[in-house]
Amino acid sequence: NGSDTPLLQDAVKAQSLKPNAGEAREVGWDVETPINVSSLVWRVAAQAEAIVAGVRELLLQRGDETLAGIRREMRRSMEDGAGIYRDEQGTRATCEKIAELRRRYGSIEVNDKSNVFNTDLQQALELRNLLDIAETIAEGSLQRRESRGAHQRLDHTGRDDDQYLKHSLALRQADGRPRIEWLDVTITRSRPGVRDYSGGKKE
Repeated sequence: NGSDTPLLQDAVKAQSLKPNAGEAREVGWDVETPINVSSLVWRVAAQAEAIVAGVRELLLQRGDETLAGIRREMRRSMEDGAGIYRDEQGTRATCEKIAELRRRYGSIEVNDKSNVFNTDLQQALELRNLLDIAETIAEGSLQRRESRGAHQRLDHTGRDDDQYLKHSLALRQADGRPRIEWLDVTITRSRPGVRDYSGGKKE
């Protein structure tokens, strides 16, 4: 029907944008297997409906928590335990605090119930995303027991390439908390050197 037309057009466009055989060999993309357009349309539509349902639930939610209050506590906790200079105790406390704020987010109330130009709803959605990002940063900081770049652990002042020359991956668990895993960094030309800003670096 007409409502499916944009999704169908996107699916067909995605099929047309697949690389040619030569490009596919470079990126490891199988161009021989065609995209199942009807399946793609169904999955995109299901995801869109789930998002809309979540927004409806948020508008109907009742509670006594305020967006400003949770945002203020999140900012203070991140500054205290996940700022540039951090340690195990402070960062662990921040992880617990952000997890608490995510639970309390379930008791916020969006005062504006309108469907058009609803800045209250926009701020609620932004705060939910910020809490996810804050928790990921804090949990990643807790697990990375070294200092690297702008990540300075006062209890682990050196850089540990053997353990932590890796990308941090955050995977959401059933309880909502992120689980940190690691992916090896591929060194192409030069290994990272020691940063020395003392002026006494030897060549």
